[in-house]
Amino acid sequence: MKPTRNNVFCNGCQRSKMLFETKAKADKFIMYNSEGIFEEKGKAPVRSYYCEFCCGYHVTSNPSEEVGEKLSDRDHKVMDQIHSSVVEGQKFDSFCSKLKNRINKAKEKIIYGDFQEANSIVQDFKIDTELLRSLPLKKRSKYILLRQEIESLHDIEQKLVSLLNDDQVEYERMLMLEKPTKQEKFILTAIQSIYVCKYIEKEKLKVTELLDENLVDKAYEVINEMKQYMSEHENIEKSAFKKCIKRINIAEDEIKRKIKELNEKEAKQLMEQTECGDAQNKKSNSYSHAYKAQILSIIDRIEKIKFAFMENDIDKCESHLEIAYFMLDELKNDENKRVLQTQLDIWSNKLQNS
Repeated sequence: MKPTRNNVFCNGCQRSKMLFETKAKADKFIMYNSEGIFEEKGKAPVRSYYCEFCCGYHVTSNPSEEVGEKLSDRDHKVMDQIHSSVVEGQKFDSFCSKLKNRINKAKEKIIYGDFQEANSIVQDFKIDTELLRSLPLKKRSKYILLRQEIESLHDIEQKLVSLLNDDQVEYERMLMLEKPTKQEKFILTAIQSIYVCKYIEKEKLKVTELLDENLVDKAYEVINEMKQYMSEHENIEKSAFKKCIKRINIAEDEIKRKIKELNEKEAKQLMEQTECGDAQNKKSNSYSHAYKAQILSIIDRIEKIKFAFMENDIDKCESHLEIAYFMLDELKNDENKRVLQTQLDIWSNKLQNS
């Protein structure tokens, strides 16, 4: 009886066949089973051959090596065609994926108001679309969609430039639309995002200018205004929102560096004054002049918080509190630091509940 184990469907001959891992196993099967199969079927396997479709060995009752070679050549050509189609498809998919990423990059530049860079990316697409057209593929639906998206980028850019140049009538018309198109939605979001990005960038420059004049308190006030502004414009495009928050964080880091720079400068001046004084008196002091100056500066901040709170100026309170916490981090851990920490925490809780 013919064994039925190891049966697989072979795409080469379009029927089920036994599959063997090696030629030796296939030949061994013929040796021990051909006689029984012949008695049952009237024919039996006489040779083994390698199948490219199944990546293993089959057995056949056709003794002709010549016929076997022709069939193997046929299978080899089919496999080459399949491989070429797969490679070409992968090439197309990879190219489309890269093209999609660049389309998104162009949109991002448009949202930031960087039309020159966006236009440069759009111009490069002309070469890409020609390359896509040359690919020998029958189905080009993906390519067509990408090309339509590329062509719409130029229209979007021109429309935005017009609206940003005070085409108020058109802008108000678009705002009144009950069911704006996908392109119109993108334009409206882009306009809002551009305005927000420009405002944040302008305020970021203002922070830098204030820090150049060592006006740390005023710089913190601008930061708080920027944060408040962003809380009122959370519905802008996500990448634009992230960019604005990143710019605010950079501005805050600049303030922290400036505070550290001013503290180090003050400490250096105090040390120079100490070196000019009596060395014996310096040794008798339990704390350095720089340490005392830092303590006094924090106490002064706490007083400023009190006055600002009395005037109901919560933003100024928060600015002084943030600076005081930063200065506190510079102190060594001791009783004085713990007392000041407690005072600042009390004010922090009070401001949160106000």
